[in-house]
Amino acid sequence: MAEPSTSSSAATPEQAVRRLLITMADELAHNDPNRPLTSTGRGAMILRLTGRGPLYDLLLKRAPRITTPVRRAAYSARLRQIAGVR
Repeated sequence: MAEPSTSSSAATPEQAVRRLLITMADELAHNDPNRPLTSTGRGAMILRLTGRGPLYDLLLKRAPRITTPVRRAAYSARLRQIAGVR
């Protein structure tokens, strides 16, 4: 599957963040979904996807903080809900 375009010329920042949320959700759902996701893991994933580019802060704000233990599958479902995907 091709990586979503995050170019500002291809989409608005909100559209790009929505695609990044879906990308995160897909990765979490398909790679060890029963393993816990930590706050550090969330941050590392966001950094890997955005490279601290202009979408970094936007994605940090949209992807919920992890304050209690959560499985990757559950976090994936939450990201899909935020992105408006059922």
